[in-house]
Amino acid sequence: MSPELRRFAKIVFNHAKLINLTIVLFSFILGLADLAGTAVAQTAGSTVTIRNVRSGLCVDNGASTGFSTLFQAACSGAGSQSFTLSSAPATGYYYLINNASRLCWDIVGGSYSPGALLQQYTCVTATPEYFRLRVVNPGVYHIIPGNSSGLCVGILSGSTAPGAQLQQRSCTNSSTFKFLITVAAPVPAPPPLTVTTSSLPAATVGSSYNTALQATGGVTPYSWSATGLPAGLALSTNTGQISGTPSTAGNYTVSASVRDSGTSPAAMSKTFTLGITSTPPPALAITTTSLSAGTAGSSYSTVLQATGGATPYSWSATGLPAGLALNSGTGQISGTPSTAGNYTVAASVRDSQSSPLTASKAFSLSISASTVSPVSILTTSLPTATSGSSYNTMLQASGGVSPYLWSITTGQLPLGLSLNASTGVISGTPSASGTYGFTAAVRDAQSTPQTASQALQVTVAAGTASGTIYDNRDMSTGNLSQWINRDFGLGTNVGSNQSGAGYLTYHADVAGRKAAGMTVTPTAHASPAASSDSVYLWDPTQYWNYQPYEIWLRTSLMFPSAATLSTTAATGEAPFQPTTGDWNWFLEFHNDSNSVPTCAKEYANLSMDVRDDDAVQSGVVGTKNVRMSMRIMGGNDCTPNTLWVDSPPLEWDHWYELVLHIKWDPANGIVEWYLDNFNTPYYSNLNIPTLYTRPAGYVNPSYTSLTLANYRWHATWNSTIYLGPLVVGSTKSSVLNAF
Repeated sequence: MSPELRRFAKIVFNHAKLINLTIVLFSFILGLADLAGTAVAQTAGSTVTIRNVRSGLCVDNGASTGFSTLFQAACSGAGSQSFTLSSAPATGYYYLINNASRLCWDIVGGSYSPGALLQQYTCVTATPEYFRLRVVNPGVYHIIPGNSSGLCVGILSGSTAPGAQLQQRSCTNSSTFKFLITVAAPVPAPPPLTVTTSSLPAATVGSSYNTALQATGGVTPYSWSATGLPAGLALSTNTGQISGTPSTAGNYTVSASVRDSGTSPAAMSKTFTLGITSTPPPALAITTTSLSAGTAGSSYSTVLQATGGATPYSWSATGLPAGLALNSGTGQISGTPSTAGNYTVAASVRDSQSSPLTASKAFSLSISASTVSPVSILTTSLPTATSGSSYNTMLQASGGVSPYLWSITTGQLPLGLSLNASTGVISGTPSASGTYGFTAAVRDAQSTPQTASQALQVTVAAGTASGTIYDNRDMSTGNLSQWINRDFGLGTNVGSNQSGAGYLTYHADVAGRKAAGMTVTPTAHASPAASSDSVYLWDPTQYWNYQPYEIWLRTSLMFPSAATLSTTAATGEAPFQPTTGDWNWFLEFHNDSNSVPTCAKEYANLSMDVRDDDAVQSGVVGTKNVRMSMRIMGGNDCTPNTLWVDSPPLEWDHWYELVLHIKWDPANGIVEWYLDNFNTPYYSNLNIPTLYTRPAGYVNPSYTSLTLANYRWHATWNSTIYLGPLVVGSTKSSVLNAF
């Protein structure tokens, strides 16, 4: 310890108020003086270096592979300073094994006496080779021999000089008995030893022969041996070279072995056939006379042929068109050429003699332009699915060039089903019954791809359901007559859409769905607001009265763009354009009591709307942050609480799937909103303190009506919303299996 550290320790000791604090601080200061680095707790199997704290030098065996004393030397990271902690038979003790010599630390002569030196020795089951590590400071240890009592390993005479030997002496707090033991990066095991030579080239009697065996892995250098070599040939044990002049013809079985130079050497053997001919083989020649023509985009295959020389042959070629490749072992040219043209292919072959023969030949290869038939979709109908049951079917196509890429261009699959773009498989578990139309498209893999499309329809039959259906407007009548109450923008029940004030139009197919087109026009002045443009479908039913009542509602809706209207629009319909603010109502539950209290703030206790962040302004289209929103009102007539729940940004031309779960209750209301997912609600509140309702007898009659409205601030343009079939029931399963 330096004089400065000692003076600091004395000051701390004299001024500390608590004896425990003094001890902790003093030990910390000693540790600062002793530690030369950081280390972690050691465990069996760790590869470590062992550095004396006092000298800063590392324990070394001098690169000896025999019995020799251990000493300290400048730390170098060499194998002579690398040791492995291996569990000894005695609990808590280790063997300290040098990783180069694989010999263990040992007390010379197995002595129990102070002053005995340490050496490396053959690892045996004996206490002079057991050592215990006692923690002094983090990473710093006393090394205690297993055959001694009160002795520690230290440096001879406390020397700090390189070459000073290790000895066992009585333990003290001197840093000469302290060692910093740090984990070294483990030496990665070499890859497995493998003979990589696959065959021996043929030879000829009386002709010089030369080939080299090859190997990988293990620890180099290698040592080679072989049996079964013919007379006149010999193997170099160092290089694996087989050379000489064979004297006798025949087929010989040669067993070659290689051994690496690891501490525990690995070995590997392989057997070869060596053919010795009495006369040189005939000249090598390519016998293929021409290459067959191919077609761009079509599979191609031909095999080059050769005679003479010594098999096996090795082939190569240049000038092949893109998409074709040559197998060097078989001479097969195969693949799918991508570009038409006339190509000059230069093919070469080499035999397997030790002095190989070669031959070359040029060919013309003609690739004609593709005559691919047009791509088309073969599937024209789909099997029926069942709500809640697994479904799997594959779309089929022909023509063009595979692989195909599948997509859906219009319409949507039922929730729970998806299309695999690579395979054309439609699979999953549909969530709800109904009929869903869509257009499937396929594209082939040509550089200028062909495409085809097919209108398809999948029917999902009802699965297991429970509960009661209150209203089912599935539009199976092929018109809107299921809705008894209709307002075409004139403020009258039923009425007519011939005036142009507003339009309610049935559509058999809007991107695969039956739909009611709801359009408002600049001339509509519907009740109750003379300044609004409105058309209605409504049901003033008594099912949802003032008493607590719970329902599930399922429907779908689309906000069409000009692209959808180009194929589906009826008279007066126009792309959906939201007005500014929140005047784009499309579904409401109204409190239709008679009469309304004079202080009432709003008729609707739950409403669905399209709104935006543009300030309300008559005759202006809203464009900022357009989204669907649900408005929930609770409390009394005069001071209702209002909550807005917003959807993600609005998508035009998308069929939104909607489920609402509502319980009207003056004490504990429920509102849940499922959006394009019938399994997990987009919004859920199962305990609304007061969902807006009027108590029995407050006014008469008192009921809640369902209204589907295109209700907008008075504007100077037409605007259309499409609404799909609608059902109201007592349970979720009842509405998901209604259509």
